[in-house]
Amino acid sequence: MEITLKVDDEVEARARAFAAQRETTVEALVSEYLRELDTRSWGERFREFTARHAGRSAPGYRFDREACHDRSAHD
Repeated sequence: MEITLKVDDEVEARARAFAAQRETTVEALVSEYLRELDTRSWGERFREFTARHAGRSAPGYRFDREACHDRSAHD
């Protein structure tokens, strides 16, 4: 399949530089991205996200389910 994309010159330049740093092409990057859309489940993407962003809560933070549902604080 061939796809034509229209992007401004700045986006194209950044994409080409990004690809060059990885010794690949913009076309290969886009192709890989599209393949991942079909193969990664929501759970896999969530696990990847949490692995990248783990430990970002403030020290001592505890999730409070009741506080999440308490709407009186927002009235």
